[in-house]
Amino acid sequence: MKFKNIADMKTIRYALILALVAVLFASCESYLDKTPEATVTEDEIFGTYESFQGFVDVNYGEVINYNTTYPTTSNNIGGESLNNFISWSMASRTWNGDYWYIAGATDYSFNDFTSNFMNGKYGYGIYYDSDGGKGGGGIWTGGWRGIRRCNVALENLELLSDATEEEKRLIEGQIYFFRAYFHHQIIDAFGGMPYIDRVISPSEEVEIERMTYHETAERILEDYERAIALLPVDWDNTVVGGQRPGSNWGRATKGAAMAYKAKLLLYCGSPLMNKFSGGTWTYHQSYCHS
Repeated sequence: MKFKNIADMKTIRYALILALVAVLFASCESYLDKTPEATVTEDEIFGTYESFQGFVDVNYGEVINYNTTYPTTSNNIGGESLNNFISWSMASRTWNGDYWYIAGATDYSFNDFTSNFMNGKYGYGIYYDSDGGKGGGGIWTGGWRGIRRCNVALENLELLSDATEEEKRLIEGQIYFFRAYFHHQIIDAFGGMPYIDRVISPSEEVEIERMTYHETAERILEDYERAIALLPVDWDNTVVGGQRPGSNWGRATKGAAMAYKAKLLLYCGSPLMNKFSGGTWTYHQSYCHS
């Protein structure tokens, strides 16, 4: 190829450079538009026992550690109140009856009922999620977050194909246990609530009627029963647990589900819960004898 002059050569050179830059930017833009998470499919998340268990495991971090607080008394309170012993500001919250704050319903998580998710990973304070929004832990925020996680898991349970029957039962049992547990914690703190058993779309206008304590408890008891039927007495006595004895310490068991069921029945039978569920100030005999 012959060029008439140097200007023609420069024109061709610049054109080639621009074309190369355009290709590079296009490829970079295509690469940067996708995060590594965007390439993960639901089949990859829920298809195997290991990955599905990893999805469910986050729920353990939402569990409240009530041992971080203890009942304290003060002359100007007149009785016992649950209060964080290291925070004077929290004491004033308790005295003023700001239980919404105490139960972890605000962005700021320095409260009595903070989940392990906050204590272990982020410490006390505000953290920001992947979308830039504020997040928190505790009975309210962590509880509803855990319930949604359980419902997402249940809706994708049929995708769990690379697993034994035992592994499927273990996954399902933990999901039902946690869905019951988080609802249980919420109604203990706030009274009767809707029982959410499906994934709610962010664009959906939600108008779900609030139930009484007993009505919500009946749904919780159903999930505890499902969990009891599916969970093992001892994880080390399962094929999964036997491969690494002791590594599953702390996971939900049949005994844990039975214990929380008994606790819920005890509360349901109380005159207080009976009255605020439409009954009288007397013990509810059927719950007491269950």
